[in-house]
Amino acid sequence: MKTIKDVAVKAGVSPALVSRVLNNKPGVSALAREKIQTAINELNYYPNQNARALNKGNLSAIGVILPNIITPYFSSIVSGIENVTSHNEVQIVLNSSSFDQDKELGALNTLIQQRYQSVILFSTSISDQRIVEYADKVPGLVIFDRKIKEIEHRCIWLDDQIAAQLMVDELVKFQHQHIAVLDLPDSLLHSSRRFLYFKQILKARGITLSAGLIEQTDGTIQGGQDAIYNLLASGQKFTAVVCFNDATAYGAVNFLQKQGISIPKEVSVIGFNDSTYSKMTVPNFHTIHTPIKKMAERSTQLAIDLAKQPDLSIDRNDNIFTPHLVKNHSMAVGKALF
Repeated sequence: MKTIKDVAVKAGVSPALVSRVLNNKPGVSALAREKIQTAINELNYYPNQNARALNKGNLSAIGVILPNIITPYFSSIVSGIENVTSHNEVQIVLNSSSFDQDKELGALNTLIQQRYQSVILFSTSISDQRIVEYADKVPGLVIFDRKIKEIEHRCIWLDDQIAAQLMVDELVKFQHQHIAVLDLPDSLLHSSRRFLYFKQILKARGITLSAGLIEQTDGTIQGGQDAIYNLLASGQKFTAVVCFNDATAYGAVNFLQKQGISIPKEVSVIGFNDSTYSKMTVPNFHTIHTPIKKMAERSTQLAIDLAKQPDLSIDRNDNIFTPHLVKNHSMAVGKALF
C-alpha cells in the first residue's frame, strides 16, 4: 500500500507539504501542488481516511458492527446512523458480521486495537458478560436492539412486550385460534425474546400454540416460502401466520397465493419491522412498525457523546422505543379452517 511518504519522494517534496495538499490547506505553490497531484495520480494513492480520522483523537470516527448492510432492516439502521454522523463530521466504518459470533468479536477487537472510542454493536450472540467487559474498554460502546442490565444506559432497544401484545390483540380481535408462527434462528436473541413474550401473552388469553405449527426459518424470503410449504405439506390447519420479520412474511404471502389460498379471506398474515416488504404484496400485510431510524440516530448520538464524556448522565427512557401496529389489508376473521 502506498503511503504519504511515497508520494512525497516521487514529487520531491516533504511529507508535510503533501499533507497540506491532501487537506486542502494554503501555503503550497501552484507548481508544488501540481507535482504532488501528479504523484498521487501516478501512484494511485488514496489517503487512509480511517487513520486520518483516528489521528484526530479517535473521536471523528465511529465503528459500526451489523449482521449485514443489505436488507431493508439493516440498511435503515445505516441510514439513521448517517443522519447523525453527517451533522457531527464523524466518519462511519462499517463491519458486516454475517450473524457470525467470531466475526462480531473479530471486528470488535480490531476496532479496539485501532483505538475507536465510539462503536455501535448489533450482536446476535455475544454473551452479556462479555459485552460488559468490552464496554469497560470502549467509552462510547452502544448496544443496538438489546438490553443488558449492567450497562442498560448504553443499550438501545425496542419494547418487545408491547410488540407481542399488539400482535396478540389483533389475532384475538379477529378470532384466530389456530396460529402458525414463522420463527427466526435461535441465535437471534432479540427475536427469541419477542417470541417468548408472544407465547406468554397468547397463553394468558387462553390460546396455546401447537408445536406442529411452529416453523423456524433463516429470516429470508425463501425461508418464509419453505416454512409455508412445510406447513401445508404436513396437513396442519391454520387461519393465521405470524412472522417475526417482514422478509419471511413476504415469502409466506407469495407462496400461499401461488397455492390459490386467499389473503386474508382464508389466511391472515402479520409481519414485523414495517419494511418495504410489507408494501410489496397485494394486499399489503399487517406489520409491527419499529422506529429503526430513530433508534439508530439515538444510538449514534449516544456513542459520540459518551466517547467525549464517559460519565454522561443518561435518561433510560430515552433508550427504549415503542412499536405500533400498521394495519394494512391482511387480516380477516378466522372462521373456518381450510
